[in-house]
Amino acid sequence: MAQEEPAKLLAAERRRRIVEMLQSSSPILISDVARELGVSTVTVRSDFDALASRGLLRRVHGGAVLVSEFAFSSPAERTKGHLREKRAIADEASRLVADGETVLIGSGSTTYELVRALAARPAEADITVVTNDWHVLEQGKLEFGHINLVGTGGMLMREKGFFYGHMLASSLSDILFDKVFIGANGYDPAFGFLTDLASACEVKKNFLAHARNKIVLMDASKVIEGRSYTRFAKPDEIDMVFVDRDPGGAIATSTAARVVECCP
Repeated sequence: MAQEEPAKLLAAERRRRIVEMLQSSSPILISDVARELGVSTVTVRSDFDALASRGLLRRVHGGAVLVSEFAFSSPAERTKGHLREKRAIADEASRLVADGETVLIGSGSTTYELVRALAARPAEADITVVTNDWHVLEQGKLEFGHINLVGTGGMLMREKGFFYGHMLASSLSDILFDKVFIGANGYDPAFGFLTDLASACEVKKNFLAHARNKIVLMDASKVIEGRSYTRFAKPDEIDMVFVDRDPGGAIATSTAARVVECCP
């Protein structure tokens, strides 16, 4: 019986396990993977083909090698910095979402934790999340089975795991959400809310334009950082900010947004 259980793994879970094996030791052999997962070599070849089509591995004779360090980087890896703070922020922010509601959630490690918090509710909550976060969509069947997931579409930024571009903008053109939750890579009291990529900045601006209530989630390490970023919102363009703590009141004294401190 112990050998039969792995064969019942869903395709998404098998493929996640395969990438984890590659990240631990590349290359890997088809025969070794089949034995480890308790499936046929035909199934493993099919999984290899699916992962190769996404650019996550390269087929070699008898096995595969890892192509991208990004490949299915686990949510745990993405949130390992300030994880307690991010989960506290996400738990507090999740209280804003009512059962039966549809919300727009951007990509990022703290917003990922928000989706996790919403997914912890019973299935009867009937929450729908629209997102451009590739990681959330990929993990949907494994971790977020109790919520409805809708992808924005768009071009995939493989290194960061989010969708962007004109196809994303088109998908939102006729939709207005009550709430949007987005992350920030930095905040400067005199300049505003910041991100580190032009493509991410464009997505965040687009998201903000399609919601009545604009909510930012970020941990205190992002406040008044000295690194260079691109502004996606001025201080007075955000309605609420969830943060583990507001260093020196930097956010509260420079924006009209309601600041919610969520010290873990």
